[in-house]
Amino acid sequence: MNGVGVPFFLPKSATTDIGLAIENTYLKAVRNAFLELFPDYAFVNYHARSLEGKLQVAPGSRHERLLERMGKSPVVGYYFPCLLEYSVPAALEQMQSLPDSLILAGGFDTCATFIACPDLLLRTDEYPPLLWLAGLSGERESIGYHFEAYGYNLTFNRRAHFGQAAEYWACGLVALG
Repeated sequence: MNGVGVPFFLPKSATTDIGLAIENTYLKAVRNAFLELFPDYAFVNYHARSLEGKLQVAPGSRHERLLERMGKSPVVGYYFPCLLEYSVPAALEQMQSLPDSLILAGGFDTCATFIACPDLLLRTDEYPPLLWLAGLSGERESIGYHFEAYGYNLTFNRRAHFGQAAEYWACGLVALG
């Protein structure tokens, strides 16, 4: 609790396609929140293809708990970008030793965090981390989706991680209220 923690809110929603919901609703809301705070900068979705059918809950992430709760009621939580320099597989492995109350952040919670705090990755004095949506798996094991600051702009994209760690990668943890 001594690090960065961002409260977020998610509406009740029974989602059948995570990727489609992120594409059609959540990324647009992140864009709007970012541009409202930073009208001179840009939010860019570099992933030109549809996300429909491409995102699933990553096994071992506990992320299904968030989706189950969203299906029943609105959800509040805290997002912590705290697994710094972790590879996506290492973040999933780390879940085994963390308290059962924590889940690995995925798409809806990370987007809601950026809606609540559009400047989360804005840094003027150092390079900010790339934030993986590690609670979700993509269409291939070595591919992940992420948010990243590019200069003063915020971007969404996918890239290969090959299970490697990097000094500017981070995964988020979520505590549900």
